[in-house]
Amino acid sequence: MTTNRSTLFSLTLVASFVLSACGGGGSSDTSAPQPTPPPVAQPAPAPPVEPEAPAEPEAPAEPEAPAEPEAPAEPEAPVEPEAPAEVLTGIFVDSAVQGLSFKTASQDGLTNADGEFTYVEGESVTFSIGDIVFPEVNAREMMSPLDIFDVDDVNDIRVSNMARLLQTLDLDGIPGNGITITDDAHNQANGVTVNFGADNFDEQVNDVVANAGANKTNLITASEAISHLNVTLGNMQANSRDCNAETPKKGYTGELTSFAYEVAGTVTVVDNCTLEVTMFTYVDGGAPNVQFYTGENLNFETTNAFGFGPQLEGRTLRNETIRLQLPAGKTVDDFDSVSVWCIDFNVDFGSTVLRAPI
Repeated sequence: MTTNRSTLFSLTLVASFVLSACGGGGSSDTSAPQPTPPPVAQPAPAPPVEPEAPAEPEAPAEPEAPAEPEAPAEPEAPVEPEAPAEVLTGIFVDSAVQGLSFKTASQDGLTNADGEFTYVEGESVTFSIGDIVFPEVNAREMMSPLDIFDVDDVNDIRVSNMARLLQTLDLDGIPGNGITITDDAHNQANGVTVNFGADNFDEQVNDVVANAGANKTNLITASEAISHLNVTLGNMQANSRDCNAETPKKGYTGELTSFAYEVAGTVTVVDNCTLEVTMFTYVDGGAPNVQFYTGENLNFETTNAFGFGPQLEGRTLRNETIRLQLPAGKTVDDFDSVSVWCIDFNVDFGSTVLRAPI
């Protein structure tokens, strides 16, 4: 308690001292004039704010032009389809062969009565009888067994064996009037494969030949087959000559009268330089230099007489069809008679006079 009081006294004393030092207290003189404080400068009035010009009204937005409609797309030009490849016609001959199967990349079927088949340029073709398949080769306008084996020798064993088979399977056994391969022949050849160059070729096809329903039931000889094939090839060559000149004798015909060697057949004028002999038969009797020969009124020893066509000596032909081309510069107007003539001995083995059909 004593301490608090001492503290209070001390504080009072200090306060009194401070007041007297500063002139404070009731004895101060307050009548002396006080200096006037300088006037406070007033800030200049701010200039009046110009009112903002009213904003120009925005021009109304131009309406957007309607979008031009897109032009319709040009229709694409239609794609022109490729022109189909041209289908060509070829002929298979050993005489015209009918009923032979053929197949190319785009075509297939059976050859018709004229031996015709179809193909497209550049294709290969395969001919067959049942499962007896011949080698594939390039298709062409005119084809024979020579083309199948790509040779030019009729004595090639493959060529002669093919010719033997085709001619033996001919329905009527007369290849000279065309060869017809029947459905029976195709059926008999199912499951059969053949090597045309084999020594046992005959054995490979004997059953087919015996049961095909054709006129002949045994393979013909190679010499018979080659003889007929040579006639066919000669006809092909004759047909390749362009000789279409008109003649009043077109269609004239005559039957050969036989004097020797079983000569027979019908001779017909085809055009101005071509004769055709159908169902022609000649059985070789050993005579040399035998050929068709021209004459006048059955006289074949005139100075104007001439030979033409294939050499017949050493050949036996039965029921063949032969096309005969006259030599260059000769026409059917140069003669009226035809003979199978032995040139070396001037002997007529069979002859006829060509007359207009009745």
